[in-house]
Amino acid sequence: MADFVNDSGTLCEMGPIVDRRRGADRRKEIRMASKSSTATLCVAARSPVDVQIRDVSRSGLGIIAPSPVLIGSSVVMVCGGLTINGIVRHCRERLAGEYAAGIRITRIVDTGAGKEI
Repeated sequence: MADFVNDSGTLCEMGPIVDRRRGADRRKEIRMASKSSTATLCVAARSPVDVQIRDVSRSGLGIIAPSPVLIGSSVVMVCGGLTINGIVRHCRERLAGEYAAGIRITRIVDTGAGKEI
């Protein structure tokens, strides 16, 4: 263990820094894998693109897109009879030249029934 002095001038003991990315699942909700569901992703000022839904949770979606999506973008996804509004939380390039993105769901509307879920 190493010692250091913090901003208030107090001597503190510093332990090892834990890499939270390895082996730790920080997800707050259970995610369910999706069986080859496709959807149309609409982002402002871009043409709609078809995406693959990788997994679904109560508050988010994991998708595979053919091109990168800007983090923080507001998006609309149309999947079957649902319109899903959300915000892009992350987007990473995969080995196959496609992009894995996470979307936090802000609203879901059942277009057939015309009401919010």
